[in-house]
Amino acid sequence: MKFEVEYRPVAAADEEDVLGRPWRRHGTVDLVEDTLVIEGLVAGEAYETRVREVLDTGAFGDWVLSDPVAASRGARIGGDGEELPPPPPRNVRIDRDGCLAWDYPPGVEDLAGFEVRHAPGDYRNFGDADPVHEELVAAPPLPLCGIPRGIRTI
Repeated sequence: MKFEVEYRPVAAADEEDVLGRPWRRHGTVDLVEDTLVIEGLVAGEAYETRVREVLDTGAFGDWVLSDPVAASRGARIGGDGEELPPPPPRNVRIDRDGCLAWDYPPGVEDLAGFEVRHAPGDYRNFGDADPVHEELVAAPPLPLCGIPRGIRTI
């Protein structure tokens, strides 16, 4: 399903009737989940969003207005106002020095760190995998010395 999404700061919402303050268009998106990340918001400022369905005929459904949600620098906020985990790192790779490297997800600037784990073969249970280091890793690259040889899932 496609939806048109717009947002605006709550601070001036009461002025709209008088000043005609416009909504800012985020765009038309395919929403598979009930969450959406809007980048470039001011941290600590409350925003409201409105969403309407874009029908196959090109017509629009009615606008549905959200409850106000405070923007958080680098945090993702779900539909109920709960903070969501950050998106996964991008472009994960092992460089020619044998170090694990990755790119930060866009819009995420205040992470406490990364937890990197490993397990034999194609094991997929993160919670049972062994940590590469005891502490959180602040930033890449991460030397992979000490990880047993062979096929590993990191």
